[in-house]
Amino acid sequence: MTNKKFRVEFTFKGEPITKSNAHFAAWSKKHRRCIMYVPAKVKQYEKALYEYAVKAMKRKKRQPTKKLLRMKITYYYGTKRTKDLFNLPKTTADALEKAVYDNDFQIHEAHIYRKLDRKNPRVHIIVEEMSDSSWEKG
Repeated sequence: MTNKKFRVEFTFKGEPITKSNAHFAAWSKKHRRCIMYVPAKVKQYEKALYEYAVKAMKRKKRQPTKKLLRMKITYYYGTKRTKDLFNLPKTTADALEKAVYDNDFQIHEAHIYRKLDRKNPRVHIIVEEMSDSSWEKG
């Protein structure tokens, strides 16, 4: 059996959604304070992306990894009205936890791109193992 490095690549169709700035506060009588919550639309998007990633991993006969990772994400928007590039990866990284990797803390390098494709909005994701030595060299 060869010791192949972990690599998975897939495309999730649909308009990219960001979790940042999508939190709302509601007064909780029970807790006597404001409680922050994430809207259902964001939760549904994360769940759908998670389920898609689980299926992609099964098709590729892969298990979630515990290795150090590099991630490349390209967000294709259907409109020029886009979200802040730095807010986008949090939703994606959180959705892939337990599907592609154990914890998004494993991501040590990220390349994030934003493009326009009016006819086919989507998120293209590549996650690959990186060597421990690249982390240790500093």
